[in-house]
Amino acid sequence: VTAVCDANPALLAERAAAWGAAKSYADYRDLLAAPDVDAVEILLPHHLHREVTLAAFAAGKHVSLQKPPTFTLGELAELDAAARAAGRVFRVFENFLHYPPHVRARQLIAEGAIGDPLSVRIKTAAGRLGDGWAVPWEATAWRMDPATCGGGPTCFDHGYHCFHMGQSFVPEPVETVHAWIHVHELGPNLYYDGPALISWKYAGVPKYGSWEVIASIGMRVRSDYYPSDDRIEIHGSEGVIWVTRCTGKLLDEPALVLYRDGETRSFHDIPADWAESFRAGGIDFVDALREGRAPAQTAAAAAETLRFAIAAHVAACEAREVRLDEIGPETRARLPLAKARE
Repeated sequence: VTAVCDANPALLAERAAAWGAAKSYADYRDLLAAPDVDAVEILLPHHLHREVTLAAFAAGKHVSLQKPPTFTLGELAELDAAARAAGRVFRVFENFLHYPPHVRARQLIAEGAIGDPLSVRIKTAAGRLGDGWAVPWEATAWRMDPATCGGGPTCFDHGYHCFHMGQSFVPEPVETVHAWIHVHELGPNLYYDGPALISWKYAGVPKYGSWEVIASIGMRVRSDYYPSDDRIEIHGSEGVIWVTRCTGKLLDEPALVLYRDGETRSFHDIPADWAESFRAGGIDFVDALREGRAPAQTAAAAAETLRFAIAAHVAACEAREVRLDEIGPETRARLPLAKARE
């Protein structure tokens, strides 16, 4: 880590010391002007992504951008065009892509362990605030404000992970989506979007997926990180794979379980700490730069996940099934706020 940047002086000093950064900056433009910075990781509220990413490419830096990358597909295409014009690498960082149990599940599916994958079912259990690691209120507040988040903290911010997982284990692309998203109005410009139930159909085949958000906000979720957890069931023509955890540890069981031919196989040797996904993702980005290859999630791949996320929100607002190809370059995710106020 060559340098860190943050507008909060106390946080800036803390992170620079913890990560051994030689330099620290309070203004991102000063960091981008530094000649010894080759690439940047942009971890900012979503409404700042476009401005800072464009500035990074103009300064000749490679960029790893946190998800969701932008509010619209048009904005993401603009960033991709800027990267190409600058001849720089552009990655949208999806850390769940690198979570070791998810990686092994994809390998097993590719090896034919469950035959033809037929269904993906994801369940997110949100727990009580205050458990897990300490999250400053300002970091929670901007996620609850649609103007800065682009949607809600669950179905748009965290949801990007789940929509990506819905695409990751079945070869066919997602074609249509339907959604119920319940929104709680907690205060001025503060919304929590859960519970929710989102279902989808894969193109050309009778295959379906679903993602359910349980707003169990009085329940303790054992976690060193965010107080929530995601479980996945991938059902195939000849077997089933369960990924039993991610951010948290709801049950004392192996992180990955395979059922095939009447036998259950548990994988006990896979690293299951959520932090592993960030370490592996960071290494992959650096390796991509060194090897001159595309990173794990390009702008084109990120666009399909963003399209899925936006379509789900349109479906919830308009109470209908929405085709992903309906989502245009300026379409934004919207929360059904009128229902929240009824």
